[in-house]
Amino acid sequence: MSDVLGPLGAMGFFVWIIWMVSVTWRRTKVVKAQTQVRGQILEKINSGGEMLEFMKTEAGQKLLEPLPVEPVEPATPRGYARILKAVQAGIILTVLGAGFLAVSNRIGEQDVEVIGVVVLALGLGFLLAGAASYMLSKNWGLIEDREAE
Repeated sequence: MSDVLGPLGAMGFFVWIIWMVSVTWRRTKVVKAQTQVRGQILEKINSGGEMLEFMKTEAGQKLLEPLPVEPVEPATPRGYARILKAVQAGIILTVLGAGFLAVSNRIGEQDVEVIGVVVLALGLGFLLAGAASYMLSKNWGLIEDREAE
């Protein structure tokens, strides 16, 4: 089992490091751009009176608000986004678990089969959770029925 888990763990660690570096680099770039834009806006204001008048406007209030560093997801109907994420995770984990089971049948490793069963069970659990969330949300009126529109 350590023959399989060691390389998988090392690969996962390096992928995580690369992801963290790229996210940090992107966030730094966004914050620098936001700071530059705000600085340019403030340079255009000549006096304290103009600044006070500007801060009373809606645009001035927005300038004081912190800008989001993370991209804002587009608005989705209530509840659908969370259900969709559970279903997506379920599909990915189910396929990954089936892949582990297929590999374990080829190479005859029981340890890989155990990993496959666990990952497959997690995937099926996410799929069932997504389905249950959809049905309960629909029954409780938290999401609208698309056919009724």
